[in-house]
Amino acid sequence: MVPSYCNIGCLSCFCVSRCVSHHFFRCWEFSCAHNYAIFISQSILLFHVVVNFTRATFMDPGYLPKGIPGEKQLASEKASSPRPLMYKSVQINGVTTRLKWCVTCELYRLPRCSHCSICKHCIDTFDHHCPWVNNCIGKRNYRFFFLFLLSLTAHMIMTFAVTLIFVLERRDSLLTTEGIIANVILILVGLLFIPVVGLTGFHIYLVSNGLTTNEQVSVTPLCNTQICNSS
Repeated sequence: MVPSYCNIGCLSCFCVSRCVSHHFFRCWEFSCAHNYAIFISQSILLFHVVVNFTRATFMDPGYLPKGIPGEKQLASEKASSPRPLMYKSVQINGVTTRLKWCVTCELYRLPRCSHCSICKHCIDTFDHHCPWVNNCIGKRNYRFFFLFLLSLTAHMIMTFAVTLIFVLERRDSLLTTEGIIANVILILVGLLFIPVVGLTGFHIYLVSNGLTTNEQVSVTPLCNTQICNSS
């Protein structure tokens, strides 16, 4: 757990330092010289980045309760042995579906549900475990994770554009403290933009196709469309 919390700490410190150095210096100064709407829009984007990141990090992703009373006993009785049946068939929206028994959580996993070996829980509509937020991304917090990516991408685009214009307007003073800070911000945002926009584009593709990351990378067949729509 310590490395995961370090990830959150490093990401948070980087975001805070970059946002403060840009937002309250470059962006404010640029807005005063051009248009205050730039500072307002950046403030709104920054607010959405922080709120959605926080909710994706600390919200229950959709943990299924462990050891449902009577579930293991009933499964063992049907198997006629001390060990429950590994699979059972149920009807969901008229489609026969096999549910797999989770030995750790002692329950039959619903369609699109998967067990996270890091969180030690079965997650409803499991997408993936994100080390940068130290949390699983599932049914309950996926929307906030997705909105975090969208708002972060938009914020980075505006940050890069404002800083680039600032640097171009002050080409003769790039060796000053302000110029050095602006160049550092420009380099950091430029380097991080490619992986961030790539991840955002990947999740836009997943959302448009009604898939999760787990389903996209899994070698097992995807669940039936009728079942997915009901979950």
